[in-house]
Amino acid sequence: MSYNYNSLNIWCEYCISLELQVAIFVVLAMVLRRKPDVMISLLPIMKESKKYQGQDKLPVFVWVITQVTSFNMI
Repeated sequence: MSYNYNSLNIWCEYCISLELQVAIFVVLAMVLRRKPDVMISLLPIMKESKKYQGQDKLPVFVWVITQVTSFNMI
């Protein structure tokens, strides 16, 4: 069985990209749960920038809000 090197290379790049995205979400969740006040400084930036607006961004925005509201006050 022979593999097409090009398609295998593309698959590996996709996996690395997916792992990087997961890592970014994990770190973001950790920061937002530990220091939810960080979101206060980010909200004006997110409100003004077009790249953070739109219906396709709504699930991520809801996720961010749930991370902020689930912090431990200990």
